[in-house]
Amino acid sequence: MTSETPDAGVVSIGRRRSRWIGQFFGNRMAIVGVGLLAILGLIALLGPLFVEDPNQQNVQARFLTPGRDHWMGTDELGRDLLSRFVHGARISIASALVAVGVGLSLGTMIGLTSGYLEGRIGLGLMAFIDLLLAIPAILLAITMAARL
Repeated sequence: MTSETPDAGVVSIGRRRSRWIGQFFGNRMAIVGVGLLAILGLIALLGPLFVEDPNQQNVQARFLTPGRDHWMGTDELGRDLLSRFVHGARISIASALVAVGVGLSLGTMIGLTSGYLEGRIGLGLMAFIDLLLAIPAILLAITMAARL
């Protein structure tokens, strides 16, 4: 018979969590990374409230340098670059979240299937994933771009 109390597991989880939090806040690069992600998220979420339409053209204001009216300047059609970046961040973050969600769901499905269906089907799925991981990502991207 052990002398552990029923709450020993809860204490262990609490100690691990506090150790992880201490390690995180002790790492400056982790804090900077989370801070930059938070700033980018806020810009993408609240930015469209403060900038103009990104497709609004003013041909007389082409290729302006950064200034008070256009903080990042304008492009060849006189469109404000800051508003284009802010609106583009929303699309980029949304597409990244969709890609991560699809990858997570497909990976979980394939992993659960290969674990549950032992034998040839499981080995075949694992071999397929090993094959995908063996191909360099840049080569796969170049091949897909050329194919499309």
